[in-house]
Amino acid sequence: MGLAFGDLNCDGHMDLFGSNAGDWSLTNLPVPNEVGDFSSRWFLGRPDGTFSDPGVGALKGTPFGWGVSMADYDNDGDTDIISYGGLDIGPYVDASNPGTIYQNQGCTANFKYDAAALAGSTDHRRRVVQGLATGDLNGDGFVDIVTVSNADYPQSAPLAQYTAEYGSPFDKLATFVPTFRPTAQAEFIWDKIQATDGTLSVEINSGGNGNGWAAVKLRGSVGTIEGGRAPRDGIGGVVFFTPQGGKTVMRPVLGGGSYASQDSLEGTFGLGAATEGMVEVLWPGGARNRLYNVRSTERITFPEIPCSYTAAWPSTEAYRACVDRALGGLTRNGVLNQAGASRLLESALRAYAERGGVSQAR
Repeated sequence: MGLAFGDLNCDGHMDLFGSNAGDWSLTNLPVPNEVGDFSSRWFLGRPDGTFSDPGVGALKGTPFGWGVSMADYDNDGDTDIISYGGLDIGPYVDASNPGTIYQNQGCTANFKYDAAALAGSTDHRRRVVQGLATGDLNGDGFVDIVTVSNADYPQSAPLAQYTAEYGSPFDKLATFVPTFRPTAQAEFIWDKIQATDGTLSVEINSGGNGNGWAAVKLRGSVGTIEGGRAPRDGIGGVVFFTPQGGKTVMRPVLGGGSYASQDSLEGTFGLGAATEGMVEVLWPGGARNRLYNVRSTERITFPEIPCSYTAAWPSTEAYRACVDRALGGLTRNGVLNQAGASRLLESALRAYAERGGVSQAR
């Protein structure tokens, strides 16, 4: 259904989450299946480019999903998963997903269902949600959630319980709207439960847990300076963020994602108790840039500098000359001010030196 990408176990390899039919939605039909066959689940990237399937762990089973996003909703420094969805199956409407946040347990890719996070919001089981997108709508440093449904059912519509139970926290939430009822003649009669047009839902994350954050938006340089390869919005770039003393997470910048949706192009990264962190960007084409000492509550627009600190430069002077030219062009074209250019130059030289300069370049 939907796809989301990030690094769930902080090992430097990109992972993915795919939403699926869930472990309850088809149990009313004569469809042979075992728990896990239709789980919405995550897959972990490995060094050889393949993915492992660790299963869903203590969750046992997961509900139906369409839209999905990876985001650090609680700003504790690891990547969580947000997944919503409902489906008109025909004789009934799957309503097993109330709006689900899978909370990462400290960069382990082991998740628990955080029921409390959305307890004061809408129960989405009567909304047939498809689209989902995330971003910081009110500028408070915590990621908010926008969803859209293609149909809604009134509060008077009954929610019937699926009979399948797996020892999952979703067992008691796994319900359906019985829009048709079976007859003795193996036919179905409409129960006169009328859906209305779908709705837009905006859920503002209250934050307030004291965790720090930083926001990063990419700015590609193609057509702006010589050597620029990334598009203006930074589509295709991957942002890595490392809180001071913490583990590195990643966020790719995608032109479309989830299901028929688009997350904010600005990424919000949790700092936990740290007060600053480091940003690294892998640009389309392979160039890598760094920015050190990104402070809590800081919003950074990071421009593409087509001079990778990891490249095999003949000398430090050659690398610095490339960076100087790029920053000069970005400044002349109004992308950077002088202070921003100086900060990026200092970080570029530090990254090159820490990599080992010429002797360690590859």
